[in-house]
Amino acid sequence: MNNGSFSTGDIYVAALLKTAGLNFIGITKNGPRGIFKFEDSPEREKLILDFYNGRAMQNVKAYVDHWMNFKKLVENS
Repeated sequence: MNNGSFSTGDIYVAALLKTAGLNFIGITKNGPRGIFKFEDSPEREKLILDFYNGRAMQNVKAYVDHWMNFKKLVENS
């Protein structure tokens, strides 16, 4: 945890964290990419490990919706 927040430039991880219920704080631009900032959670590390190991269990429709919304945020920022 970093001052109670966690940032990632990975839109797929960002969509996962949002789908898992972590509170989205905001976005900053880094060139054409977005950096997504969340309130950190003790579950965050396990969520990310499960994601990369193919064990993440989330609502797929919600995940895709969050991914699309984050993509629009990056494009419109």
